Amino acid sequence: MMLLLHLGYQNYINTDRITTVLKSGSAPITNAIHEARRDGRLIDCTFGRRTRSVIFTDSGHVVLSATLPESLGERWENGGKKK
Repeated sequence: MMLLLHLGYQNYINTDRITTVLKSGSAPITNAIHEARRDGRLIDCTFGRRTRSVIFTDSGHVVLSATLPESLGERWENGGKKK
């Protein structure tokens, strides 16, 4: 069964494809975002808000979310839904 994780602003991701969820801000994460943008692998789900989570997928895509990693973790534990 496919579990979808709510990223915020009516955006969802298949949890089977997620490899890592990290907090944004460090230089290596910023470099990964720039590289993904350059290569066309970046998916921005922030709707212009501040990026708080960076999600890496098994397909090499990088997904940006305005939701904190801690909140995404709680949603994942609750079946993907926002409380």
